[in-house]
Amino acid sequence: MIKLNHLIKEHLIYEGLIHSVSMERFQELVERWAIVNDKVEIIPRKDNKITLQFTSNPTLKEIDNLLRFINTLGWYISAYFIVGDKMVWKKFVKDDFIQGYSDKTLAAFQAEAKFDLEMPYLEFDILYHISPSVNDEKIQTIGLVPKSLSKISYHPERVYFTRTQDEAKYVAEQFHKRDITVVQFSVYQIDIKAARRNNAQIRLFNDPNFENGIYTLSNIPPEYIKFLEKVTV
Repeated sequence: MIKLNHLIKEHLIYEGLIHSVSMERFQELVERWAIVNDKVEIIPRKDNKITLQFTSNPTLKEIDNLLRFINTLGWYISAYFIVGDKMVWKKFVKDDFIQGYSDKTLAAFQAEAKFDLEMPYLEFDILYHISPSVNDEKIQTIGLVPKSLSKISYHPERVYFTRTQDEAKYVAEQFHKRDITVVQFSVYQIDIKAARRNNAQIRLFNDPNFENGIYTLSNIPPEYIKFLEKVTV
């Protein structure tokens, strides 16, 4: 019963979170979707945008259904490309697009995420975390517990990670700039793969405000956390 209550609590934490599915999940779901799966090719891009390239012209009904489906994934169409338009992407405004579509041939849509992207778990085995060393005893006792770092705008409480140990040290420098009285930090290694095996509700998201930054809304128990070193800024 305790385990069940824990899983229910973890699920409810994420239930109200507005987010966009990962690029990989977007591609998987749209390719499996029956309405236009024989008319569109999904092409992920390095700029976190996705090109939907059409192999045959979709009907307005198919386009409307596709737009609705993409919206449920937390994405939207930002631009479109019409065959014969001199290789120019145009800003997508639904009403204007539909009004002028009857005699056009659609080549491609450009999709962008509305919110923070959920990260694919297979990409990570180990992550890193930085914290003022004054928190060492608490972390060793109860693990990492989400906290909000924003005093200007609201965000759900989070635990932040980096992909590398050096990036964690860089974050320590940024923390120090915000509070120059804090000079000693501890770097931790997180076995996120093992933590995920223990709790399948743990989900990771990309932080667009910090390159390569990652966060979760879940607690990370101490058995998956390893102290690495202290850093003085």
